[in-house]
Order: sequence, then structure tokens, then C-alpha cells
Amino acid sequence: MFYAGGLMQASVVETEARWSHPPYGGIVYSDKPGITFKQKSEEENRSLYVPEDAPEYGKCTEYTDDAVLQRRLMIMMDDYVVLADYLKAGQEHTFDWLMQIKGFKGLQGVRVEKTRHDKQMNPDPRGAAGCVQILSHFCFEVLCLLKLERYVPVSWYPPRQRRGAHAGF
Repeated sequence: MFYAGGLMQASVVETEARWSHPPYGGIVYSDKPGITFKQKSEEENRSLYVPEDAPEYGKCTEYTDDAVLQRRLMIMMDDYVVLADYLKAGQEHTFDWLMQIKGFKGLQGVRVEKTRHDKQMNPDPRGAAGCVQILSHFCFEVLCLLKLERYVPVSWYPPRQRRGAHAGF
């Protein structure tokens, strides 16, 4: 579902699928066929340890036994965004809701608690979570307001490469 009006834009997506770890090292793009994760890291000037038993670059691993129903609603207004997630499965799963936010100032809501701060999501070099660094973990009930300062994005790509570039994975 998608709606675009004068005051807001809204979309809802739904999927039912087995969960897995994300593609190892991120998505393999068609303009770089045959490249390894080690080559990609060196090309992007990143220092990442790639173990001998690492999965093939771009492959998903460790699928769950059962499917998970996921629905996400996103409403965009002039001054704020509303995100709502609904998850349902036959057995309990852990859902890490990971967001990269520029200008983060804090969360407001019912029983908002900063539970911990980590330098890395997971030290296992075979998982994508090893690339996720500097994390603040929060626990909250029902609704939460995310406070941000105004942020003007700056691209690290030269202008000729910016077209069609993907941010994040």
C-alpha cells in the first residue's frame, strides 16, 4: 500500500519469510562481479578481519526453521516520521531494530531506558553485525519519540559516482 497526499506520505509493506543473517559483507552489486569481501574492504579502505572459514561474500546463512510475518508502516510528515512494526512467528525470535541516525539527541516515551552502550554489535567476524559499531541500546514500551537535530547529509562519493550509489546495506 502506498499513499501520497498534501500532508503526508504513507506506505505499508508485508512479508512472510524465514529469517537469516544478512548477506555476509553486504550486497554484491552487478558492477563488481567476482569481487571478494576482502577485495571490497581493501577497495573501500576498510580494515576488516576476514577469517579463513568466512561464508562466501554476499551469501545469507543460518536460516530460521519457521517463517516470520513482518509488517512495517511508515508515515512521513513535514517534521516527523512514524514507524510501526508488527512481527508474528510460531516461536520466539530476537528482533534487532537497527537504525543509522544522524543528529540523534535522545528518546522520549513511556519507560525509556538506555540499557547499555557497546563498541561493536557482535565480535564474530563471520556475521554482518561485526561491521556495526558504536551502539546505544534502549528499551521502551509502546510509543517512543526520537529527538534529532537538523542534519544536512554530506556524500563521501565524488559527484560523478553519486548517481546510483547505495548508502548502507
